[in-house]
Amino acid sequence: NVILDSGGGSKEFGSLSPNLRAVHGQSIDMGSVRETEMYLKGDPYTQTSLAKIHEALLTAWDQIHLDLQKELRAKQWTGIAGTATTLAGLALGLPSFNSNQIDGYRLSFIQVKRWLTDLSAHTNQERAANPTIGKGRADIMVAGVVILSTAMQYFGKSEIIVSSRGLRHGILLEPPSASHDS
Repeated sequence: NVILDSGGGSKEFGSLSPNLRAVHGQSIDMGSVRETEMYLKGDPYTQTSLAKIHEALLTAWDQIHLDLQKELRAKQWTGIAGTATTLAGLALGLPSFNSNQIDGYRLSFIQVKRWLTDLSAHTNQERAANPTIGKGRADIMVAGVVILSTAMQYFGKSEIIVSSRGLRHGILLEPPSASHDS
């Protein structure tokens, strides 16, 4: 299982070894706050700025060590932190955060792309008015979704499992065996 933790200033990938004793990972200097400040312009964001962040992120994935890239392509991902949990909440139509409903949710690449299109077309104020996103995430949510979507695209992931727990819990999370299409 691979853990994907998308923070404001960095993105961490952690891969649990088959013997469950070691974690192989890497942190990349890209995060939703950093990428918003560097690339996203306008309110709503311009198509030019969205294209620039998308291109920059696809190039950035090349920084990941080749052996970890291989693991990222082969293993199931668990997404933790705000972007993944907020997207799961949006997909479920939750009026507020509910970890019991979010934990274990399978978020598809198709859903992530749909939410990227939807959220990037709205202003910061409109995103903030959505109770699932709120004021604290509204300005950085689109960058988080672009980061997630480009990572899934680059590494060929059709879905991720969402966990509201932290990195230390996510490493131990066993992915459910059944999946659903959304």
